[in-house]
Amino acid sequence: MPPENRGYRPDRHRGYFSGSSGATFHIDIDTIPENKGAYALILSLDCEIECVVGRLGACHFHPGIYGYAGNAYGSGGLRARLRRHFSSGGSTHWHIDYLKPATTLLGAWVFDQGCECDVTEAMLSIPGASRPVDGFGASDCRRCRSHLVLLEE
Repeated sequence: MPPENRGYRPDRHRGYFSGSSGATFHIDIDTIPENKGAYALILSLDCEIECVVGRLGACHFHPGIYGYAGNAYGSGGLRARLRRHFSSGGSTHWHIDYLKPATTLLGAWVFDQGCECDVTEAMLSIPGASRPVDGFGASDCRRCRSHLVLLEE
């Protein structure tokens, strides 16, 4: 299922990613490069929910715009990884797979050769941004408390 706009204006956040390598926003999977790098899924949650997120257990999410940072350094690079995230259904492998069904995908920021931790820090520099759930997407990360950021409520 392709992303929806839903009034999301990437230009509001572009300046926070200006120091990141090759930051581009995409709503069409065919425009995403096959390069390796990092990404930030941008998702909209319309209502308050609680859902079980793997070993994190029950997690509470407020309505708002969320950013989820990840790396794509495996086979197929950014396009292959984001194709999985842009599609609906599928197995629950990553933390984001538990939250995604309740959200609307708005698009993805792509960072050529980027690092998910740097992307997370850039998202947290946006005024009002916060970490809604410690450990989300960062269970194997020693640098970040979470790779999920609530960008705006």
